[in-house]
Amino acid sequence: MSVIYHKVALIGLGLIASSMALGMRKHGLASRIVGHARSAETRATALELGLVEQVFDTAAEAVKDADLVVFCVPIGVMADLAQRLDVAGRRIVVLAGPGDRRDQDLREIADAVA
Repeated sequence: MSVIYHKVALIGLGLIASSMALGMRKHGLASRIVGHARSAETRATALELGLVEQVFDTAAEAVKDADLVVFCVPIGVMADLAQRLDVAGRRIVVLAGPGDRRDQDLREIADAVA
């Protein structure tokens, strides 16, 4: 496969984001993968494991110039986070766990990134 995205920003660096980063790397889908996590320990671990090339203290820094933004955070905070970030006009991926499918939350997220 070839590079599809110049810069991917992973917001949340847990198990789902880690798997996604490894898959993108394995198949060469992104030139650059960066991330944000609330905890400094998680950010350091993501760097140590080579999941991302760079981590940021804030989500706003991570999404700057990203052509793909992946939200890997609890669905209940996604809409608020998306509203605070400048993500209009970019590809957005919302990754939710099996217990997170709440229609109202999904509508709010869609409105926030429109």
